[in-house]
Amino acid sequence: MVLKCTDIMCPYIDNLSDSKSLNMVEICFLAAIKIHPLTALYDMLNNPFISNDTKTELSNIFCIMQQYKNSYKQCIYRWRRKRFTRYENDTDLRSNSLSSYNPAQLISIVENNTIYDFCLPDLIKIINNALLYREDLFSSPIFPKNPYTNLPFGIHNMYNIYFHLLGTSQIMPNLLYLFFLSNFNIDTFFTNNESFLRDKNIHSYYKELTEDEKYDNILTMLNTYAKYVPNIIIHLHYPKHNIVDKLDFLLPDYLICKYSYNHTKKHHSRIHIKQSLTNLNKNSPKFGRIAYNAITTSNQFTVVPS
Repeated sequence: MVLKCTDIMCPYIDNLSDSKSLNMVEICFLAAIKIHPLTALYDMLNNPFISNDTKTELSNIFCIMQQYKNSYKQCIYRWRRKRFTRYENDTDLRSNSLSSYNPAQLISIVENNTIYDFCLPDLIKIINNALLYREDLFSSPIFPKNPYTNLPFGIHNMYNIYFHLLGTSQIMPNLLYLFFLSNFNIDTFFTNNESFLRDKNIHSYYKELTEDEKYDNILTMLNTYAKYVPNIIIHLHYPKHNIVDKLDFLLPDYLICKYSYNHTKKHHSRIHIKQSLTNLNKNSPKFGRIAYNAITTSNQFTVVPS
């Protein structure tokens, strides 16, 4: 037999009803709070036919009931916790000792009757990586998993992590906050934040580009906005690293224009690209050109100063 909190309250409520003469309103309220306490309280407080004095008395009864219920829950939790096993890990995921962290930066999570100790930076990284999971540039967020079991965290533990972070001086990560607003439902989170996730993934994609990939993207960008750089001619033998060093700062804007769902960001990025390329064409018209050495027979050349 499973014992419920409301069962614990029944003797108190029954003793209360025996100790005084109750009217029909009080009897109905005491019966209702055994089944749906919060609903009963809400209905009672919003009932225009119940006097304020009666509402105050019944509210006090409800508060006493909640105190009994919370005390019971704490006893049950302490009883169960003594029977949990503790996962033997005294380091974070980077092999740093957990004892080196401020206690406020540590949290114990119970999964499948096992206690796991984490530091907040590791949990934030785990959550961010899961919510930003992507295939190429297509967002495909997954529910954060316990790295020691490779099983998803329980939703109750996601709330524990969120409120533990809320009680520290650490800034709440945007992704975790948005996940909280979605009631930790991964489908709702993706539906409500698809545009935001795409922009975050574009930024991650840019950071992972190699020099050759950046070079190819820059050439494509110059071809797309060719009318703003009519004087710029990139020679095949012009050093790639010079091209990347000069125009790498425009790649995030170019990728936003190409892949983002946010039309306002695309508009501002497009303006920035046009203005920057117009200035490049004006101030460095010989950028990308080379000069061959006519004295030697070999294909020696030098970069033309822009």
